[in-house]
Amino acid sequence: MLTRKSDSKIIGECGFHTWNKRHNRAELFYSLFFEEDKNKGIMSRIIPVVIDYGYTQMKLHRIEAFVEPSNTQSIRLLEKFQFEKEGYCKEHYYYEGKYDDSVMYALIKK
Repeated sequence: MLTRKSDSKIIGECGFHTWNKRHNRAELFYSLFFEEDKNKGIMSRIIPVVIDYGYTQMKLHRIEAFVEPSNTQSIRLLEKFQFEKEGYCKEHYYYEGKYDDSVMYALIKK
C-alpha cells in the first residue's frame, strides 16, 4: 500500500500478483486511488523499487503488465521503464459487468 506523507492516508498500491515461481515471472500492478495524487511522479518513483525487488528478492526473470488500451498514461509509464509491448488480449479482464481488452507489456531481466 502507498501512503501520503502529509497525512498517512492510503492513496494507492503497487506490487506483484500472479507469481509463477516455476517460470520466474509475475504480473506488476499499480493504482492510485485519488485524482489529486495522480500526475505527481509517484509511480515513477515506486515502480523502479518494485522492479528491483522482483529481480533481487523474488528472482524474477520476466515481469508482465496488462493495461487497458486507452490508458495512455499507464502505457507511457511502462514504456518509460523499457517494458515492451508484446500483444493484445481480447476480452481479457472482467470489470464492472463487461469484458475489457488488455495490451500486454513485459520487461525481461538483462
